[in-house]
Amino acid sequence: MKTILLSIVLAGLAFFADAQISTNQPSRFKTKVIAYEGKIGSGVNGSTVSFVPNNPGTGWSDTVTSPGQESELKWTFVGRNGDKDVYRFTFTRMTNVGTSNKSTTSKEIQFDGKQILVFEDELHAVVMESPSQEELKAAKAP
Repeated sequence: MKTILLSIVLAGLAFFADAQISTNQPSRFKTKVIAYEGKIGSGVNGSTVSFVPNNPGTGWSDTVTSPGQESELKWTFVGRNGDKDVYRFTFTRMTNVGTSNKSTTSKEIQFDGKQILVFEDELHAVVMESPSQEELKAAKAP
């Protein structure tokens, strides 16, 4: 009976250990982060392309200074979880036009190479996706 109980406990530990984030491997996917002033697809946006695998702890930031749309977006590659890359995002932004109120939201996302919505509100939207070949070429060009 003790052997069966011990086997169940060890199997459970092995299952949970496999779900942990690996922080000693580079990212699997190239990324493009797009910060829109407004809804997704709006004409005003900024983007950052990462074309090389990143080591955990590698980070980026993007600051928007348009009046009424001020924001600061920071993100860091945390590690891998299975076949996904894990990033931690922190987004500080204006919450209403005409006020100085700001809101900060932090979250971790798991990126598998497909477009994912990171944040969205009335004034801002942030998306992570894979860059096109043309974007990668432009990012590498001096």
